[in-house]
Amino acid sequence: MEPSKILKDAETAPDKRGLEVHREAVLILRQKDYSWREIAGFLTERGVQTDHTKVYRMFNKAKKRKTKMITIPVAAEYKRALSEIEINDYQRAMLRAHFEAPNRTITYTQLAAAGGYATHQSADANYGRLGFNLGNALGIEFADSEDRPGEKFYSSAIGMKNAYATKDDHFQLVMHHELAKAVSELGWFTE
Repeated sequence: MEPSKILKDAETAPDKRGLEVHREAVLILRQKDYSWREIAGFLTERGVQTDHTKVYRMFNKAKKRKTKMITIPVAAEYKRALSEIEINDYQRAMLRAHFEAPNRTITYTQLAAAGGYATHQSADANYGRLGFNLGNALGIEFADSEDRPGEKFYSSAIGMKNAYATKDDHFQLVMHHELAKAVSELGWFTE
């Protein structure tokens, strides 16, 4: 192919920055408690072709994390692992609350209420145990704990910290999409 043709094609190729030019608008909507789906709908209504996954990934891609990234297993692996491990009634109640939470995002205080615990520390320990068992069944390497140097964050098998919460917010755990997909495919919590 002629170099001039390649140059012309490059000049007319669509801009791949796409959503990046709308970053500030998305930030404003997140501050107003819009979900990723609502933001995607907002942008789509204004002629920007996107979906909630693209908007969320754009932010995660640009966000530099202090913790080591982990590899998230696919839904089929989560389904297998969920079928292999024991999940007690308290863990199941917390998993359900997490799955049904808006944007699959929950605090440990909310998990404690769902599990019938008086304190978030009890929920943290029990949900962490679920994460530990799930992570071991999946064979994943856990993320490092941000507030306990040298320790692992066992709930990283379930989800990760909401990177967009403010400093004043309680810790928010966002469920991994693949785990939510596995729970959904298993038909759990669909009454």
